[in-house]
Amino acid sequence: MQYEPLRALDLLKRGTGRPDTRFREGQEEAIRHLVEDRRRQLLVQKTGWGKSFVYFITTRLLREAGLGPTLLVSPLLALMRNQIAAAERMDVRAETINSDNQDEWDRVEQAVGAGAVDILLISPERLANERFRERVLADAAARIALLVIDEAHCISDWGHDFRPHYRLIERIVRDLPPNLRLLATTATANDRVMTDLEAILGPDLQVLRGDLHRPSLSLPALDGDPRGISPPPLPPLPASPSPELVTEAVAFLRRSSRPVEPRRQWPTRKRIAPEHQAQPGRVLCVWNDAGWGRLVSRGKLQDGRFSNELVGACAALLREWRPDPSPTWVAAVPSLRHPHLVPDFARRLAHALDLPFSDVLKKTGSRPEQKTMENSDRQARNVLGSLVVAKEAILAGPVLLVDDVVDSQWTFTVAAWELRRRGCGPVWPLALANAGGGS
Repeated sequence: MQYEPLRALDLLKRGTGRPDTRFREGQEEAIRHLVEDRRRQLLVQKTGWGKSFVYFITTRLLREAGLGPTLLVSPLLALMRNQIAAAERMDVRAETINSDNQDEWDRVEQAVGAGAVDILLISPERLANERFRERVLADAAARIALLVIDEAHCISDWGHDFRPHYRLIERIVRDLPPNLRLLATTATANDRVMTDLEAILGPDLQVLRGDLHRPSLSLPALDGDPRGISPPPLPPLPASPSPELVTEAVAFLRRSSRPVEPRRQWPTRKRIAPEHQAQPGRVLCVWNDAGWGRLVSRGKLQDGRFSNELVGACAALLREWRPDPSPTWVAAVPSLRHPHLVPDFARRLAHALDLPFSDVLKKTGSRPEQKTMENSDRQARNVLGSLVVAKEAILAGPVLLVDDVVDSQWTFTVAAWELRRRGCGPVWPLALANAGGGS
């Protein structure tokens, strides 16, 4: 593909709103390499240099050449409003899918499928979301022309803002065609992080590194005797957070339940009939977090019994959640490793909700734990055939299906499928903890 410098400069002028603007040193070089060379590129430039213009202009040029959309992964979506406004001035159609715009998901998903989105912005956690993977990524993956990884230092274990879900990008990068355009950007990469990123992002990575010096952050140089330099008047840092702040943080976490999106297709891409799917569920916490997570971890790994405090927390969650139609009975996901753990908890929760409990599901044989499976396909196969429904134990109406930890969501998917095929009402999944922490 031929790079068009005059068109690129015109886009820059429109994006900045300044007819006299020119590319900063390195910007045009980065765009040219992405358009013409189709190489993987790591762009290291200081904040405010204009990295977003590189990927927005590249996106517009690729789209004008008839190529597919750009997928941008960034942990800073909430801070990108100005950049998105600049993109719109360049006629780059930018959309986002995040936890704050759920009312827009259907519209954005349809627009992506119709080719009406030039760049889709998501957080790294979205890569762990089953709905996104099935409804968007599965269809759009083959058409993506450019993958942008913003704040790429988060991929590295050495990065000071390391976020576990960025490691999902490493898996995706491994499966990408070697000639797919990839741009990783960062302003905070030391030598260790750079080495890590070069290993993770693949062979033949082109590194474009600018001057990271920012004059506004300059410190005075010491010339000879340092005794003449006075320390800045900084307030002392607290040795530990206040008890009030810790209490407030824990209370916040304990109010922060998460959705469990139902799977709508098998790994073979065959659709699960809507009448056999689980309903959207909820999960109380993230495994081992400072809210309810540590209580869940202790109950499973140490006490062998979940506390009554967790029963109360789940009962309160149900009252806030208000699934419609409301569950009329409670069931548990069985386990041969811990045969009494979840059923005991589900019985106590049923009692707290004043609902009957029914032991409707049985495990047919021992299977490896889901967390040991390498991918979604193996996780699905690991669960299929492992659950048997006692049809006579199915009670009338919707059921609240309780499990301790949700990871791949295949256990809930298969359990709901088995129950619904045998005449059970709507199945509402409820888990105590999310093993992955994805949103």
